[in-house]
Amino acid sequence: MRLQLFIPKISFLIIFLSFIVGSALSQKVSKTEKALHKQAFEKLDLEQYGEAVKDYLQLLEMRPKSSQYNFEIGIAYLRSAKEFYKAEKYFEDALKYSTEDTIEELFFYLGKSYQNNHKFAEAKKSYQNFERFIKPSKDGAKLKAQVNWLEKTCNHGEYHVKLNTKNPLENKSKPVNDVKKYFLNASDYVILQNLGNKINSVHDDEGAVFFDEENDIFFTSKRNPFANPNEFTYGKEFEQIYVSKYQDEDWALPNLISSLKLFDSGFDDPSSQISIVAVNKDENTMILYKDELLYETVKENGKWSKPKAFPETINIKKSRQPSAYLADDGKTLIVISDKEGGYGDRDMYITIRDENGKWGELENMGSVLNTEQDEDTPFMIGDDLLYFSSKGHSSIGGYDVFFSKFKDGKWSNPQSLGIPINTPRDEIAYIRSKKDPTIAYYASARVDGYGYKDVYRITAYYKTRKREDLPSIAMVDFLSDELKRKEAEEKKKAEEKEAAAAVAVVTPPVKEEPKKEVKEEVNTVEEVKKEPEVVVAKKEPQKVDEDLFRDILFSFNGNTLTEESEEQVRKIGEYMKANPDFVISLSGHADYIGTDEVNDEVSRQRALIVTRKLVAAGVDPYNVNYTYEGERNPKADGKNPDGSDNPDGRAKNRRVEFELGQFAMYRVVGFASNSSSVGSKGMTTIQDVANFMKSNPGRKVELSGFSDSVGNAAYNKVLSEKRVSAVAEELKKLGIDSSLISTSFYGEERPSAPGTNSRRVEIRIN
Repeated sequence: MRLQLFIPKISFLIIFLSFIVGSALSQKVSKTEKALHKQAFEKLDLEQYGEAVKDYLQLLEMRPKSSQYNFEIGIAYLRSAKEFYKAEKYFEDALKYSTEDTIEELFFYLGKSYQNNHKFAEAKKSYQNFERFIKPSKDGAKLKAQVNWLEKTCNHGEYHVKLNTKNPLENKSKPVNDVKKYFLNASDYVILQNLGNKINSVHDDEGAVFFDEENDIFFTSKRNPFANPNEFTYGKEFEQIYVSKYQDEDWALPNLISSLKLFDSGFDDPSSQISIVAVNKDENTMILYKDELLYETVKENGKWSKPKAFPETINIKKSRQPSAYLADDGKTLIVISDKEGGYGDRDMYITIRDENGKWGELENMGSVLNTEQDEDTPFMIGDDLLYFSSKGHSSIGGYDVFFSKFKDGKWSNPQSLGIPINTPRDEIAYIRSKKDPTIAYYASARVDGYGYKDVYRITAYYKTRKREDLPSIAMVDFLSDELKRKEAEEKKKAEEKEAAAAVAVVTPPVKEEPKKEVKEEVNTVEEVKKEPEVVVAKKEPQKVDEDLFRDILFSFNGNTLTEESEEQVRKIGEYMKANPDFVISLSGHADYIGTDEVNDEVSRQRALIVTRKLVAAGVDPYNVNYTYEGERNPKADGKNPDGSDNPDGRAKNRRVEFELGQFAMYRVVGFASNSSSVGSKGMTTIQDVANFMKSNPGRKVELSGFSDSVGNAAYNKVLSEKRVSAVAEELKKLGIDSSLISTSFYGEERPSAPGTNSRRVEIRIN
C-alpha cells in the first residue's frame, strides 16, 4: 500500500514506519522518545499540526538526522495554517538523511513545498523524480495525469513570473503585515491589504460580500462560533456567516449573522452549516448555501424573505452546487456544479429565468471556460465580463483567479490575474468594488496571512495610464507605455541581429564583464545541435496568449486540426521562434474508438503533424520532441454512465498536449547507432556546458538520455542510461561536482523531430 497523495487525513503514514533508513525507530530509542513520537504522530493524524510540530521539534533535538522525524514534521508544516513555507527544509533533510530506501512519495511532497515557495523549477524536477516510481496501472495512469498537471502548473508559474519586470514574490517568511506593496515594473504596483485579525482567523475566511457602500461585510468562516476564533477546534467542521461594520477606520469584531435576526425562520441557526455565496449588484438578493442546497432570499420593504431553495433544475440530486452568481439582469444565473457530463469535477453552468419566474435547465458554459480541472466562485460585471477561480487554464497551483470577456457571441480565452495576486495555493471568491474600479476583494491562502484563507483587498496603482481605461485588474495589462516602447525597440534590434547571425540565448555569467563575441564550431549531424556564433545576454520572453496552454484538438477519426488549433499552432511557432531557449514536448492522444494498435498510430501521427507544422514554421527541430499514448490517458470519459457513447468527452481526448520549458542553456549531444561513446564534437559541447556552469556557480544541470526505436525497448532504455552516464562522467572530469548533475533516461519513449538524431543526450540548465 502506498501513500494517498491528495487527501488530508494521514493515518496511513504509519505504513512508512519501517521503510525509512536512518529513522528513529531503526535505532535503539528510549521509552521517553517512543512515547513522545507516538504522541506527536497521533496529533499529526488528528490534524493538530501546530501541536504536532512542538513534539517533533523536541524529537529532532534528540535525533536531528532522523529522516522519519524530518518527513513527518514536514507533513505537519505543509498542512499547517501559517507556516507551510517551512516544510521545504525538513523534506530536504529527510531526503538528505535517507539512503537507498528513501520513500518515493517524499519527492511528491518536496515538490509541493517547493511550489508553495514559488520555486517552480525545483518543484517540477521533484515531481519528475516522483513520476518515475508510478506503476503502469489504471490507478497509476490517473496518478500520473495528476502529477503531470502539477508539472504544467510549475511551467505556468515560471511564465507568470517573467511577466513582471520586477520580482513581486514572497520567497521567505515575513511577519504578519496587513499591507504589502508589490511593484510590477518601474511605475505600476499592486497593494494587497489583509482585512486584519478581526475579520480573519486561523481558519478559512472567505466569500466576502458587501452592503451599504462597502461599510458592511458578510463573509463565511470555518471558525468555531463557540470558542476563540484564533484557536483550532478539532473533531467538528464549522461553517457560518459572520457580519461586521466598518467604523472609526477599522472593522468591528464580527458577529454571527443570526445576531441580525434577518430571517424569522431560524434558517441561520449557529448549530448548522451555512455560507454566503453571492449578493447581486442592487444588494436586494442574496444566495446562500446550506445542507448542500442553494437558497435565494430577496429584500422587500426593508425585510429579507424566508430563504427559498432553488428548484431541482439547479439543486440537482446526487450533485453539489456550492457556488453561484446572479447577473445584473436578475434572469441569468451562473452555477458551479459537479453534475455528470462536465469537462471536470466542477464546471460553470448557466440557467435563465423565464417571464413566469421559472428557472431552466443548467447548460454547460463550454470548453473555453471550463477545464478538466475544477472551476469555482463566478462573479460578473455587466453582461460581458466574467471573473472566476480555476485549477485549470494557466494555474500556477490550486485555484487561481481568471477573467474572460464576452464578445461577438463567445467568451474569450480566460486570462490569469497573475502573480502576485495568484499564488501556488488557493485564490477564490474574487469580486470587484462598485465604488472604485481599481479595487477588488478575494480570499487567498498566502504566506503572510493569519490562517488558511484570509480576505484581502486588492488595489491597483498606475502612473502611465488613466483609471477609466482600466476596466479590470489584470496582470497581463500592467506593463507601462514606456516599457512597451522599449520592448518594441529591443525587438527591432533583435530582428536586425538575427538577420546577420544565429543567436544563442543564454544567461550571462554572474560576474559583470565586457561582452565578447565567442566563435564556436558548428556541429555536424553526429552532434545534432547546431551551435551559434554569438553569445549574448538573455532577453525576456515575449508575452504569450493564454490559449497557448490549451490542448491542440483534432477532428474525429482523422488527423485534421480544428480551425482554432491551426491558429494555436501558428502562435506556438511564432513564440518558439522568438524565444529559442524554449523546448517543447508534445504528447499525442486518441479517443477509445478503435483498436489499441490503431489508436497508438493515430496518436503518434497527431504528434508528428504538430511537430512538422512547427518545424515548417521555422522552429528549431532539436527543440521539439514528442511521445504518444493512444487512448491510455483520457482527459474525459468517452462513455456516459449508462455505457452509451459520449461524443463531447471523446472530442477532448483527440488531442496533442504540450509543455513549454525555458532554460538558461540547452544543448544536445548526439551518438552513433548502438553507441554510448562521446565524439569530439560532443566533447566541445560538454566543455561549453562546463564553462557555463563554472561562470554561474550553484547552477544545476539536467541530463536526459534517449535512443532510436531500433532493437529491443528494454535494451534501448539501458543504452540511453549509458549515454547519460558518459556525458556525466565527462562533466565531472571537467570539474563539475556530481551534486550539481541530475540524470534521467527514457530510451525510445520520446522521439525527436523527424530528420534529427534520436540517439541523444539533452542537456538543460534552468
